[in-house]
Amino acid sequence: MTMRDICAKVISPICKEEKRPYALVVNEFGLEAHAFVTHCWDEPFGEFVDSVQDAMSNMMKPLSLWICSFALYQDDGVI
Repeated sequence: MTMRDICAKVISPICKEEKRPYALVVNEFGLEAHAFVTHCWDEPFGEFVDSVQDAMSNMMKPLSLWICSFALYQDDGVI
């Protein structure tokens, strides 16, 4: 599955139901972002997750990441 698939099948339906971005569904009041993470819509989602986990593995403490596909409201017609 790609990031596009995850957004279409998981993120977008949650955004529609909750009427807000996915990030605000899981963190109601939001978080201060420490880093911006970009992605490619057609990359395999597992590779994206692996890349983020690899990059974060050397951090002394967890950081809040701003990932646009989760931080922005996703609608079926936008992707």
